[in-house]
Amino acid sequence: MIEHLEGDMTYKRMTAADRRHIHRWRQEGDGQREIARRLGRAASSISRELSRNIGSRGYRPKQAHKQAQRRALRPGPRRFTDEVRAEVELRLKKGWTPELISGRARLEGGAMVCKESIYQHIYCDAKAGG
Repeated sequence: MIEHLEGDMTYKRMTAADRRHIHRWRQEGDGQREIARRLGRAASSISRELSRNIGSRGYRPKQAHKQAQRRALRPGPRRFTDEVRAEVELRLKKGWTPELISGRARLEGGAMVCKESIYQHIYCDAKAGG
């Protein structure tokens, strides 16, 4: 029986139900691409889900969901440090665009800061009266 859950490939977190489907379909012998198609997700999302959440007893959806919830609560590394902020502000004053700043940092091997983070900084700074 082929079952397909409607979905549009935009980003959304895996739900507990998604994880139960992954578990069931894997037990039925479906591959990652088929599972991805059924869930309306990218195959890489299924691959990442499995690689992050397969334990010594295999893929267990309840444990995978709990583990994912814990990971979501854990803050990531802070990339927009005071040093990076100062460099960004200096380059903005020189007329650089956020795209240029981000691209140049990547080329120079400096701190990786995406253009969206720079735009967010500009917005927050303007909102605060800066």
